[in-house]
Parts: sequence; C-alpha cells; structure tokens
Amino acid sequence: MIVGACNPPTDKGRNPIPNRMLKHCCICYIDFPSYDSFVRIYSSFNKPMLKNILKQKSDDVVNLTKLQVDFYMECRKKYNTDLENHYI
Repeated sequence: MIVGACNPPTDKGRNPIPNRMLKHCCICYIDFPSYDSFVRIYSSFNKPMLKNILKQKSDDVVNLTKLQVDFYMECRKKYNTDLENHYI
C-alpha cells in the first residue's frame, strides 16, 4: 500500500499526475478541515497532553484549543500564497 499527499495541480508550481500513474491508483480528495473540525481534532490531541496542567477541565482544554485554532486561522489569512509563493 502506498499513501501520499499532494496539493491540487492548480496550486502554483504543481504539475498534474500523469494518467499512466492514475490508472494504478485510487484517488481520494479531501478538502481542508473546517474550523469546527480543527477544534475537534486538536481538542482530542490537547486533552491528554494537558491533563496534568489543567486538572481535567475539559472546558479549559476546548477554550485553549479554540485560541490555538483562531491564531492559526489568522496566520493563514495573513500569510497566504497570494503574497508569496513559498507559503505553500
């Protein structure tokens, strides 16, 4: 089994995957996660990582995770490929 990840060929500097390769592969396109998905994913990650610090207060973990995701989303708006190609 081979699993890979790549950006779509519409991104700058990308080339489409040749048809000779595609006939041997199953392709699954997954879009970028939504805000709620990010919070759910990283809350699951943060809960065990922060359990000794926050003493199992799940509201604190979710609030901290929302702050992290908000920070990421703001950085994503500020630093995008429209400004610089290397931000891909």
